[in-house]
Amino acid sequence: MRLKMGWMAMLAFCVAFAGCKNKAQVEAETAAKKVEQDKLQGKWKVVSREGDDEEGEEPAAPNSYYVIDGDIFKFVYKGADGKEEEYSRKKLSFPADKDPKQLDMTYVDESGKPLKEAKVKKGFTGKKKVTTTEMKDVAIYKIDGDKLTMAISFDEKKRPTGFTGSKGSSSYVLTLEKIKDGKEPAVTPATKVIDETPATKKAETPATKKTDETPATKKAETPATKKSDTPANK
Repeated sequence: MRLKMGWMAMLAFCVAFAGCKNKAQVEAETAAKKVEQDKLQGKWKVVSREGDDEEGEEPAAPNSYYVIDGDIFKFVYKGADGKEEEYSRKKLSFPADKDPKQLDMTYVDESGKPLKEAKVKKGFTGKKKVTTTEMKDVAIYKIDGDKLTMAISFDEKKRPTGFTGSKGSSSYVLTLEKIKDGKEPAVTPATKVIDETPATKKAETPATKKTDETPATKKAETPATKKSDTPANK
């Protein structure tokens, strides 16, 4: 009886976690993921971004773009000196056999170490507890020729189910176009750079900020308008 229950428990474990795969299945799954990763390699320029607070805003500067190198997804800005400056770096992983195709995007530093954020939660007693979790986005994607469309959510518990987004939500739709060899965006003065961190904080460059230090209501006083201090009947 105990032996039978042991086998039943093992079978339930295999079904629940899909961990009972033979070597051929594992190799086939790994090969399929590699094929998908290879399709995404290269540099991609932003065509549009819809669904979150960036919607309706000016596009990213022409000399900013995305780079997918191996399993690393970077958003970079190319300076006048030709050097690339990273604004975000994420490590990609591909959950297998999903429709639409899925991506998990973990924020990492230059060494590949996951970035973490602190979260405060209240327990049943009302006592606050601080926990740290890895910063991660979840996404779905599709490729049509040289166009890559991604629906990305900042909330890893709410993976998008379609390629639409609503303003003010935790998700957005990013449409990218592959940059052909020798046709990188020209280096131009920056106007705006989208920061791909979860806070979606935008960087503002001095070139785009205008200030007017002269009060708008102050009028110049000329001798012609100045009144004489001498009485008119003097």
